[in-house]
Amino acid sequence: MVRPTGARAEEPRAHTIAAYKRSRRTFLSWLPAGALFALGNRARAADEDAFRYRGRDFSPTGSHVIRKLTWSSKIPFDKTFAELTPTQVAHIRDQYDGLKPDEEPPFPQGGLGDVFRQVDDAVDQRTPRLEPGPLVVVASIDAEGDVQSLKFYKTPNAFAMGAVGQALLRTHFKPATRNGKPVSMDFLLSAELL
Repeated sequence: MVRPTGARAEEPRAHTIAAYKRSRRTFLSWLPAGALFALGNRARAADEDAFRYRGRDFSPTGSHVIRKLTWSSKIPFDKTFAELTPTQVAHIRDQYDGLKPDEEPPFPQGGLGDVFRQVDDAVDQRTPRLEPGPLVVVASIDAEGDVQSLKFYKTPNAFAMGAVGQALLRTHFKPATRNGKPVSMDFLLSAELL
């Protein structure tokens, strides 16, 4: 098929764009105002499911751009395990296969914020520009609440892996319990660098 050139080639496209804009206006005018409000609230509610930790300002060497490390997680950064809501505790428990009702998983004693404050302290002028991405690491916690080993499954970059690894090794955990007694168990840390 041969397409016409020149002004005639642009006319159908202009007509299509105008028809699209007209149909869009008609659709939006048809929607009641309450439906638009509900659509906006649904998007906002999905965003509120994630909690954010914003670190202090830093400026990499050779740059005047001030940056902040921002992490996102489904678990609040500023709460201990005892302060979590039943929904948040259920989210943590869902990450474990076969966790019995009398068992409780390990959790950082001061909350996730303790881990990410230490990561934030590791950021300085020598830190390169950090690319966003997911972080998934499993820490083996002994019955005393100390980290024995780490396994990284996803990491946004090498700096994040090193900083988070060092932070986890220095963090003391509330040990897992079974029948009220401390036991060793893995702790899954899942967050995203934004």
